[in-house]
Amino acid sequence: MYNEEELKQCLECRWRKRQVKFHLGLLAFLVALSMLFALIVFVVEATKYEDIGVVAAISFLTALGFDGVVLCVLLPFIIYELHEYKKILRFSSHAVLYKVFLNQPNVSFNYRSCVYYTVSFNTEDRKHISANTRPMWSSYAFLSFPLDEYNNKEVEILYNQIEDKVIVLGLKNWHKEKIKN
Repeated sequence: MYNEEELKQCLECRWRKRQVKFHLGLLAFLVALSMLFALIVFVVEATKYEDIGVVAAISFLTALGFDGVVLCVLLPFIIYELHEYKKILRFSSHAVLYKVFLNQPNVSFNYRSCVYYTVSFNTEDRKHISANTRPMWSSYAFLSFPLDEYNNKEVEILYNQIEDKVIVLGLKNWHKEKIKN
């Protein structure tokens, strides 16, 4: 079907990579902000006390404690997204390729600004399937793909009947466009 390198370019993998980059960026921003705060506290408080070492230690240990909490909060999200990314790469071994239209949008509960689609298709054994995609599309969310580029368009999906899950590969003939570029 598709090899691992081709699947890395599919819509779902690109979305997962964006999620990981977002969480890592948020982590880096919060760490930098806490260190800046510690530096400001150190500069302001160092003029009041004679022992600068204690002030530096307290301000930077407080920042490191905050960074540890932030890491504990964001690390599970990063690990989850990386795990899901790896699952997508292994997904195609039991999946069948279908072409469907994205014409039944729904607003996501967890990602309020994003839209997921309910796709309907018939399997090879004439069984009618309705499955939901992941909430990757939006009109204004920077983590998603533009809604107007995919709404009512034909896309290629992989459907795994064992897991009853759908992975959106991209617009029709997405892999040919990637090979040309």
